[in-house]
Amino acid sequence: MKVAPTRQMSLLIEIDRLVAENSQFIISTHSPILMAYPGAEIYEITGGVYADMRKALLETEGVAFLPDGRVDMNLCGIKEVKK
Repeated sequence: MKVAPTRQMSLLIEIDRLVAENSQFIISTHSPILMAYPGAEIYEITGGVYADMRKALLETEGVAFLPDGRVDMNLCGIKEVKK
């Protein structure tokens, strides 16, 4: 199922609100927008082996991550969603 980038941004806002209340999440996704959540720990699990994927994602073509971990919205083709 594909989810529009603007809906993913709405989800990030809700995740951020819940994280502020000490919630934790395990999310399975291929979305670079969701993976760009600041401070996220990102792992690939293949054959029972865990690999930290944050560095690989920083090199994802067509997606720019800012130094603070946020994704550059302009490269994703969406407008910034304000809280």
